[in-house]
Amino acid sequence: MMVFDCKNLSKTVILPNMLKSMQGRKKTIMTNIIHKTAKIGEGTQIGYYSMIDEQVQIGENCVIGHHVVIHPGVRIGDNVRIDDQTVIGKQPMKAAHSALTKEGAFPPTEISDHCIIGTSVILYVGCK
Repeated sequence: MMVFDCKNLSKTVILPNMLKSMQGRKKTIMTNIIHKTAKIGEGTQIGYYSMIDEQVQIGENCVIGHHVVIHPGVRIGDNVRIDDQTVIGKQPMKAAHSALTKEGAFPPTEISDHCIIGTSVILYVGCK
């Protein structure tokens, strides 16, 4: 697995994907935020405005869509596709009338090799 070398950088790395001009509009810089402890496999592609948090491991040849949020500790296998606006590893909301009524420790989310996760999906922490 190829690892982003972020040892000499600040807490987060902001990667500009592209400088784009659209017929007379202002130029905008499209960025991702990738935590310095994230490990991203060789050949993996990440869409615009995605956020990858601490201790995330992403395998080789994955495709991560635009506006994807990957929370701390998530492990993603090789050849995985995650479509746009998906959230992986989110903590469930604790509320009086929800299925989760008290704090709990959950294992990290794990996604196996060769999975496809559609657009706008939310996978909570502990999912395998």
